[in-house]
Amino acid sequence: MPAVLSCTLSLLLGTTILLGQPTDDVHFQVASVKPSGTEITRGGQGFMNPGLFSVRHRPLKALILMAYGISDFQLSGGPAWIAEDRFDVDARPATAASKEQMMVMLRNLLADRFGLRLHQEERPMTVFILLVAKNGPKFGPQFHQVEEPSLASDAAKQNLGLYLGGTMSDFVVSLRRNMQIIHPEGTAWGAPVPPVIDQTGLEGFYAIFLKLSGPFDDLPAAVEAQFGLKMDLRKQSTQMIVVDGAQRPRPN
Repeated sequence: MPAVLSCTLSLLLGTTILLGQPTDDVHFQVASVKPSGTEITRGGQGFMNPGLFSVRHRPLKALILMAYGISDFQLSGGPAWIAEDRFDVDARPATAASKEQMMVMLRNLLADRFGLRLHQEERPMTVFILLVAKNGPKFGPQFHQVEEPSLASDAAKQNLGLYLGGTMSDFVVSLRRNMQIIHPEGTAWGAPVPPVIDQTGLEGFYAIFLKLSGPFDDLPAAVEAQFGLKMDLRKQSTQMIVVDGAQRPRPN
């Protein structure tokens, strides 16, 4: 019998995520949840400060990933509409709240308004583990640390190659996204393309530019040759969150 989500979940990424205890009686004071209008906002928009949580044009799936601090490959199940229907959410706490408190409130909001029911389970999964290769990392013009995220973004304008910068967490997301574009069927790795999980231990922000000689380059080989980072393909047990049920939100 799967465990109900009323405990902490230790994920493959090495983080511990509080999934919301029954005693977590923390709710937004006021909250509006409604279907988005017909105007399409690419990727959705979001804003959060201690007094306001606000998102536009986000599917329930994206809200779950945000609320529980997980990656897309760690979520499965649920009706198709949770990835298709888009919603606008505006919610305010009674008093100024931390990000962690906001996420507890968001989890409670999803349970209240969407009737969201979840459980956790372990599943074997093929993944790429990103490690520092022998004699790596190879720092230089294509791969170097910057002091602020904005500097990494500004560096992307230098036309040094395919920009995959930010934190190493951002980098592995970009790597997988580009592998999905180059190899939509997964080719040698199977389908879908495996997740990429950072275990380099490299912290901070980086300007990272990948040079490709053709549209079907072997990205793992290019990453190792250019950056001194190895993408090790493994099968290992992964903690998943499974959606058991959800309903389109009740009117405010």
